Amino acid sequence: TLCGVLGVLLTQRYVRLERRLESPRQVLGLVLLGAGLASVVSASGGVANLALAGIVPWSAYGSVWWVWWLGDALGVLLFAPFLLAWLVEPAQRPRPQRWLELGLLALALTAVCYVTFTGPASNSRQLLGVKYAVFPFVIWAALRFGQREATSVGVLVSGFAIWGAIHDRGPFSSGPIDERLMLLGAFMAVVTIT
Repeated sequence: TLCGVLGVLLTQRYVRLERRLESPRQVLGLVLLGAGLASVVSASGGVANLALAGIVPWSAYGSVWWVWWLGDALGVLLFAPFLLAWLVEPAQRPRPQRWLELGLLALALTAVCYVTFTGPASNSRQLLGVKYAVFPFVIWAALRFGQREATSVGVLVSGFAIWGAIHDRGPFSSGPIDERLMLLGAFMAVVTIT
């Protein structure tokens, strides 16, 4: 709870983030203050509690802290803009042509995500670079639509990537778990910030 409260206070005070991400300064403020700095509180307290309870050894504090911090920071990066866009921003009625374009975007992106992160061939070494195939769709959503659609694309791509990683499929399915989490986290952060 303290992490969330601190994130809100820091972003309101220093970047004037109230309801929408309207400027690069507000986006950077959310990334650095709301996600980066505020997540230090929850990671530090959470891992200390695990160590005090004997669930993880104190010697593993650093590696567990990084994983906890990454998870909390990504949660803020992914869901704060999504929730702000869908719960705060008033709905606008798109023109019929936009519905068609939005449908094409959703279908094409879902197909690319399936092949890249969860599809039957996604374990192939040749497809490791294919994870970048989602970026034209992320950019398409950001340039042609509003924050609702752009943040929804980030959630969709991240959801597929997480599912694939959990089920040992796709580009984040091999290697040590800490390395996989860091690579997945970096990918999700770039998708979300884009």
